[in-house]
Amino acid sequence: EAIVELLELGLAFALSQQSTLTEVTVQDIVRQQRESETVTALENEVSQLTALVQDTVLQRLTQVETELMGESSA
Repeated sequence: EAIVELLELGLAFALSQQSTLTEVTVQDIVRQQRESETVTALENEVSQLTALVQDTVLQRLTQVETELMGESSA
């Protein structure tokens, strides 16, 4: 009877460890998905900021060019 109890305790312990490992794995998967979504969002923001910087630089260059053209005409 003691051996059966030990086996049952061992089995119960093994099952509890397995569910803990499964929970960690699920948590890891959820964390990875969130991190992936965050990276994608950051990539989109970087693309938008890059376009904004390019537009701003182009506008400024056009403005400087216009000013220089005006000075050379005068």
